[in-house]
Amino acid sequence: MLAASRVREKLVRFAAELLEANPDDLDVGEGKVYVKGSPQFNHAVSDLARWTYHRPEKLPAGMESVLEAVASYDADPGGGTFANAAHLCLVEVDPETGGVKLLRYHVVRTAAR
Repeated sequence: MLAASRVREKLVRFAAELLEANPDDLDVGEGKVYVKGSPQFNHAVSDLARWTYHRPEKLPAGMESVLEAVASYDADPGGGTFANAAHLCLVEVDPETGGVKLLRYHVVRTAAR
């Protein structure tokens, strides 16, 4: 969730530059970043992603030409959680529609003591 939020922030910042809007006035939904209250002013997420890599001159000053983020769980000291399992999910993503198909899901857990 943290990494996805960071990628969303990048998309909104980029769209704000292109739409000449304040990032706080934008929202994301239905595959687009659009101006709240005026959804006709928008850019498709797919276009923003493509332009991030292929049209870096369109990016806001100081923005990297990558659309990725890495984050890890950030619990308060003493408030973290511990898992006794590992999950692996293999999915197929249709690049045309963004549809996701679950192919395999595995769980390996340690025995309780």
